[in-house]
Parts: sequence; structure tokens; C-alpha cells
Amino acid sequence: MTRENAEKTANIILGVAGFAAALLVLRVPVLRKTAFKLGRTALVAGGPWLAKEAGSAWRHTRQA
Repeated sequence: MTRENAEKTANIILGVAGFAAALLVLRVPVLRKTAFKLGRTALVAGGPWLAKEAGSAWRHTRQA
């Protein structure tokens, strides 16, 4: 098996595993609730950083 074929196979396996995990989380209410709470926490915690980075990027594009 060539390296390219090995990488394609690994990508397919990882994609299927990720899809299966997403289905499991979406189908089990406790996992779904936990995932949404963690997502909300990540957005709230990352919000100030994201706003700062977006503002910085905006200022850099205006100066160019």
C-alpha cells in the first residue's frame, strides 16, 4: 500500500468514526445536553478573544 492510499484509508476511517460519534451524541439526550452546554461554554469563553482577534484583523486590513 502506498503512502497516499494509506492516508486516504485513514481519512475515511476517521471520518466514519467521527460521523458515528456525532450520531451517538445527537441520539443520546444526556450526551446531547452535555455537548450543547460545552459548546455554549466554549463560545462564551472564547468570545472576547475572538472579538479581539477580529478587531485586530480589521485594523490591519484598513492600514494596508
